[in-house]
Amino acid sequence: MYSKYLTLLFIALSAVFFSSCSKEKPIDISLDNPESINPDLHWALINEPFVAFRNDSDFDSEVSSHGRLGDVEKIIGVFRKKERVWYRFSKGWLDADCLIVYDTQLKALSKSKELLNK
Repeated sequence: MYSKYLTLLFIALSAVFFSSCSKEKPIDISLDNPESINPDLHWALINEPFVAFRNDSDFDSEVSSHGRLGDVEKIIGVFRKKERVWYRFSKGWLDADCLIVYDTQLKALSKSKELLNK
């Protein structure tokens, strides 16, 4: 009698264990770069074909570098000027209209892959 219950328990536990396994693509979470999940940092995804980073938060400022669709950059500063918002990066400043801001690098990189695979 006991063996019947043990057999049923074993079958039930096996079903639960194997049903939790899935053939879906696993989530790639690497803790090699703790900045990628730091909630105090924000990341920007460039959603325009090409952008020009500026030396200052102004369209009349000199171009310091370039970026392109799908690039992900760490935000290191924000400046609000009247109706416009500018974000500072290591390469320079970009207007908020050409960006999508995320709270983790992992989210930004995931959306970048989706954007580039369309």
